[in-house]
Amino acid sequence: MKRITVLKPGHAASIRLSKPSLDDETGSAERVKVWTVAGTRVTRDDVHLDLGERKKQTGILKVVEKKIRKLARREHKALGHYLALHEQSNRKRRNGWARDIGRNLVRVIRRG
Repeated sequence: MKRITVLKPGHAASIRLSKPSLDDETGSAERVKVWTVAGTRVTRDDVHLDLGERKKQTGILKVVEKKIRKLARREHKALGHYLALHEQSNRKRRNGWARDIGRNLVRVIRRG
């Protein structure tokens, strides 16, 4: 998470929190979610960045990169699901994550 301060002529400074995310179609960080904080009001926007075309790769490296990227996406999804279960366990009971660690891990593994 990055903190960005945006200054515009004639306007008050606004503080934005930015979190890069992967674009589902291309798999590159072309989309940035931006939260604008103005007093008690928070708004969220998506900003699309044009990063240019990707360079060509040799044939064998294309296959390897595709497999590694697929693995990374699945790990990212599984970790997100585990973190949601972890937080849920902590909200239910004191030290809930420790009590439910086995069950949470099994649920993440079964989900795939």
